[in-house]
Amino acid sequence: MKLSPERNVILWALQPCDSAMNGDPIAVAAPTVDQANGLSGSIQVTMNSCPVCQSTHTEPNGKYRAHHRTFAGLTRTSCLDCGLVYADPTPSADLLEDFNASYYDSAHGVAADAESIQRYHSAVNRVRLAHVLDYCRRRALAPDAVLEIGPGHGMFARHLLALRPTTRYWAVETDLSCRPTLDGMGVRVLESVQEMPSDAPPFDLAIASHVLEHVADPCAFVSAMLGTLRPGGVLFLEVPCRDHEHKALDEPHLLFFDKPAMLRLLTDLGADQVELSYHGIPLRQLTHPWHRFGRRIGRLMTRVGVRASGFGAARPDVFADPALAEEWEVVRPFRAHETSTEPAWWLRAVAVKT
Repeated sequence: MKLSPERNVILWALQPCDSAMNGDPIAVAAPTVDQANGLSGSIQVTMNSCPVCQSTHTEPNGKYRAHHRTFAGLTRTSCLDCGLVYADPTPSADLLEDFNASYYDSAHGVAADAESIQRYHSAVNRVRLAHVLDYCRRRALAPDAVLEIGPGHGMFARHLLALRPTTRYWAVETDLSCRPTLDGMGVRVLESVQEMPSDAPPFDLAIASHVLEHVADPCAFVSAMLGTLRPGGVLFLEVPCRDHEHKALDEPHLLFFDKPAMLRLLTDLGADQVELSYHGIPLRQLTHPWHRFGRRIGRLMTRVGVRASGFGAARPDVFADPALAEEWEVVRPFRAHETSTEPAWWLRAVAVKT
């Protein structure tokens, strides 16, 4: 496969998937300023226009809330045309590269293989995989060659390979602590797309889950992903939906999406058959003071071994196996398996390359 120059943007824009504090419901301690010692670079890229639609019709959205000095001094800006909210200015590439090199430690003060995080990621990635495979099935596509950007410790890959063990699975991952696990699953791991050999396959499926919100140039990033696909290949993206409205911190996210901005991004880049959907607890509940109080109680109950399950929720087919009962208990209260008709915790996008 020939590499187009635009694909190089993935090198520094990458993040491992599944933010455990800022995009997903398992919370851990935020880092202190001392953890930022040794970082180099400075904030240097000011956004003069929306990074999705390039409109200059913008207005301030508030102060960007952060602990880590990589994100110090930023503000949030709203695009009045496509609705994107974004961090402005953008931290330098050097700062982001240093931050991303040990993403989970930098972002959450905890290693990515912590048991509670892994159990949650396994459950939610079963749900994501079911969503992707349903889209592929409706288009008579059986993905044989897959590329994942920012797989973390590879829960999506693990579940897909369990169903389709002959799949050729490639990944680009900047957090080197994740590599032994990915290697052990037979995933071909690259640190950047520059490493991709010329004989790499044109991919049937390209995945970036909880990655795009960390990217300074989403148009270049998604264009690069589409460039890895064969015609008719499927692109899957998942991001938090307007998470700045219900989180205490904005870091480490640079972009805050809702459906209009995501649709604009994909259609402007020529993607076809775009399907957008909301999943999880609706934003109107996430922003309610009682919900925030309930989340604190839920974390306390988890620490002492008490489950705070969503009573009455029907178990979806993906968790039908009794061996998955614990994963179902983890994911059920957050309703990751549910599609919402209104803005909710997560926004999923699936599309076809023309």
